[in-house]
Amino acid sequence: MELFDSIRRRRLTQQGHSSGKKRRTYADRALILRLDGSSGVRYGLYLLFTLFAASLAFNDSGATGQEEGVGTLFSFLVACGISLALFEILCRKVSGRNSHVFLVLLGFAFQLLL
Repeated sequence: MELFDSIRRRRLTQQGHSSGKKRRTYADRALILRLDGSSGVRYGLYLLFTLFAASLAFNDSGATGQEEGVGTLFSFLVACGISLALFEILCRKVSGRNSHVFLVLLGFAFQLLL
């Protein structure tokens, strides 16, 4: 959104209709900033990633029986939970913002699909 605003300001400045200064708009950014720092959204992203990765592991495991599939799913959920906990603890700078978490988990999901 800010990219389009900067392009619009630059065009208006070139035409002589604007000084080029950015207007301060806090009302629309308050919700975005609140969602970007929300723990609930972050843990929801973790849950979605875990379910996605578990479904990939379950489908690619080749387990034929009921017990083998449940064992595979349980062990993968434990491994995924531990890795996400380590990510949360060790990467505080990245895990502080949900937009960064989303990009990291999207990269992990893409790597898992390959």
